[in-house]
Amino acid sequence: MLDCRGLHHLTSLQQLSIEVCPKLNITEERLPASISTLYIYGKCPLTSKLQEMNDPRIQIETSDRLRV
Repeated sequence: MLDCRGLHHLTSLQQLSIEVCPKLNITEERLPASISTLYIYGKCPLTSKLQEMNDPRIQIETSDRLRV
């Protein structure tokens, strides 16, 4: 589970990458303002929810191939 409310205290956090997240759950609808990009790689049950957030900082790569 990713509690974005807890991330709001990390004021220097600019990029966050999550790979292989088949059970990811996000408890907050809003990303911290300090994050410039959130990368999601691989299959994620929240892909449609994240896309609905329509936040340009969220980058989703749904292929099975992970970045190197």
